[in-house]
Amino acid sequence: MKLYGSYTSPYVRRLRLILMDVKYDMIDAPTSSAEGRAILRKLNPTMKIPMFEDNGLVLCDSTVIAQYLHEKLARPYLSIPQLNLLKIIDGITDSYIQLFLLDKSGFDTTDDKMYFNLQHERIERSFKYLENVVADKHISATEWNYLSISLYTSLDWVKVRKLHDFSHLEAIQSFYTAVSHRKDVKSTGIPA
Repeated sequence: MKLYGSYTSPYVRRLRLILMDVKYDMIDAPTSSAEGRAILRKLNPTMKIPMFEDNGLVLCDSTVIAQYLHEKLARPYLSIPQLNLLKIIDGITDSYIQLFLLDKSGFDTTDDKMYFNLQHERIERSFKYLENVVADKHISATEWNYLSISLYTSLDWVKVRKLHDFSHLEAIQSFYTAVSHRKDVKSTGIPA
């Protein structure tokens, strides 16, 4: 089994956490480098990370990879309502990744432009929604599964990149603080 991606990607980190007790090869292939894109180009038409390869099967999406791994490792996966919550988490993550890349490309993402405004609105509405979800314990620090892993890795990526201050969201902040002390979370931390 081979996992392709970068050590900074929240989507790759999710999978690294699932694979903590499994033997696999991590292939460093960040999309920000020509070398990383060259590796991905050989197997992945989207050239996105994460990418996963197992016995000739190449998977190009974190949710698909996670489902595959849960089935392969005979672990329970997410229910339909949990998958729906995952897509809300992914909505925040995807919006922030787009804004981050646009900012790195020289765009002022605070400009009053429809695309930027849609991303910011999606982020704010989704954070408010997830605050209630976490407060109601539908995502919990004590239930360590792909959903809680996904929320934590996205929150940590946003925090490390200094993209959003979620300290005013009490349930989310409490969840983040509780999970940040886990040994597996610390060992997969985003490199400085």
